[in-house]
Amino acid sequence: MGIARAILMFSIVCLLLILWTFAPKMARHFYLTAMNEGVNNQFLSLEKYSKEFYSSQWSMVIASNIDHSKTNSEMNAPIKKIHFEQFEIQLPYFNPAFQFSPIIKKTKDRPLLGMSFYNNRNKLIFSFERDRDILMQFSKPKDQIFSWSEYVDFFNSKSQLDIFNDLFLRNIEDKKNKIENMSIVKFSKRDMLEMLYDFAILKMRKSLFEDDQRSYGKYSELPIYSVLIDKNPRMTVEKIYFLEKDVLYSFILKYNREMPEFLPMKNQFLSSLKYKRNDKDSALSEYNQFKLLTFDKKTTDYGSMMLFAAWTHDTMNPEYLRMMIQYLERGRNSLIQLKPLYDYSIFKYGSNFANSESVLIETDAMKLQRKMEVELNQEVLLEKERVLNNVERKPSSHDDELIVNKLNSLKSLPISKRRKENLNSMDLD
Repeated sequence: MGIARAILMFSIVCLLLILWTFAPKMARHFYLTAMNEGVNNQFLSLEKYSKEFYSSQWSMVIASNIDHSKTNSEMNAPIKKIHFEQFEIQLPYFNPAFQFSPIIKKTKDRPLLGMSFYNNRNKLIFSFERDRDILMQFSKPKDQIFSWSEYVDFFNSKSQLDIFNDLFLRNIEDKKNKIENMSIVKFSKRDMLEMLYDFAILKMRKSLFEDDQRSYGKYSELPIYSVLIDKNPRMTVEKIYFLEKDVLYSFILKYNREMPEFLPMKNQFLSSLKYKRNDKDSALSEYNQFKLLTFDKKTTDYGSMMLFAAWTHDTMNPEYLRMMIQYLERGRNSLIQLKPLYDYSIFKYGSNFANSESVLIETDAMKLQRKMEVELNQEVLLEKERVLNNVERKPSSHDDELIVNKLNSLKSLPISKRRKENLNSMDLD
């Protein structure tokens, strides 16, 4: 096996030496053929890619020093800084012309979350939603041509950030055109290494981008990279990557170019996007801000945005969903806001947590659970009344003492634990 590999490596080295030392025209022919038509042999397998894979066709420019006062006036709304999952973002609020709607996508583990903003005719203006995160570990492709020791050293000399930048910014089309139009064909070893690196970048772009992602680039002055997924006369769909250490965090942005409000919203989101660590205590921080609001403000989009932001840090806690639903029902009561919450609550917990019995949807198991909670609360109240009426009297028996102690312990437990304890203690009745 070792001898065969040594022979193969020797063949690759000989091929490359011949290509750049003795036959530069052959090297150019090999490079251009691989780029224009693709190649598939024992050394290299390279597809014929669409032209978008060779260079970015979309120039994305956004000023890093956005005038926020102007942006706020353009949206006619104040801006709220929100801690959303691992990010800090700024969003408009307290504008009756906008409706906030949560985005909740069901997955096998934790939901993928986001926010949408609609006008009062229920037309989307702007939305963002989280997508899967990627650990940034780029390695050279497995084709034999990339096993050449000098190329391995060349590739390994590049940082992960260098490679990532090249995935979005390296213009292979310009280099291809330059080689195509050379009057005197002459290549150095460095030229050959750069050619192989072009092949590697194309193969890595293919693994990162989908075929229908037509162009890509980087927002100027911001650590944000973007892939244009879809663009039609009205709606644009864009996937952005936010790099923090070795992790690529990603969002899907959608915006309606027929709505003039989309641009200041998008610019505000992008320019304010920052990484911020989170844990369950982050949920309490957002929730404590919500508690300071008046009741009327708790029933507005602003209140629900704060609860939703809190829930992004503690998605296993259904109480945030319950509160969002029940406060929104007392406010605007808009189905475009409530439906995502209803759907996910039914999927995850078997109930849509509605206030009204006419709107409430729940599974049979949830109905039984709710009935047991009501009965338990009644039992606790009755026992409390009995104990207060007999405060000077000691328990008349050992069983009576057990009941009092048990009920007192139940009152101090969360509802979910109360149900479990109560089920295990049905024989007390």
